[in-house]
Amino acid sequence: MEEEQMPALKPPVQIGEVTEEELKAYDGSDPEKPLLMAIKGQIYDVSQSRMFYGPGGPYALFAGKDASRALAKMSFEEKDLTGDISGLGPFEIDALQDWEYKFMTKYVKVGTITKTPSTPEAPHSDTQTETPSHVGA
Repeated sequence: MEEEQMPALKPPVQIGEVTEEELKAYDGSDPEKPLLMAIKGQIYDVSQSRMFYGPGGPYALFAGKDASRALAKMSFEEKDLTGDISGLGPFEIDALQDWEYKFMTKYVKVGTITKTPSTPEAPHSDTQTETPSHVGA
């Protein structure tokens, strides 16, 4: 009976490299888009598990994000919803490895998160800020 209610799953679509900001669009709020989440920068299509990762699901807050730190720590705190895994202990690293393996075997990898400069409004090619004010005086 449930099969009749659920729309047919679309085959996973490769999205390539996207930023963390762009990944947020795949959090399940738009039923036309696949449901995606990332572990260690690798993006997986978790649409087949919409009941878990989709809106209203117990893990919905992980959708559209790199949830590496949260999965490693088994945390549902907003501050842990990040791909930053620095400072994790050996047990947390092991837990993350287990999650990554589960995702690799269950879901299709559809892309990767590209790292963007943290301050795009201040490009590194701007040499004016690096010129000392006393030059040419």
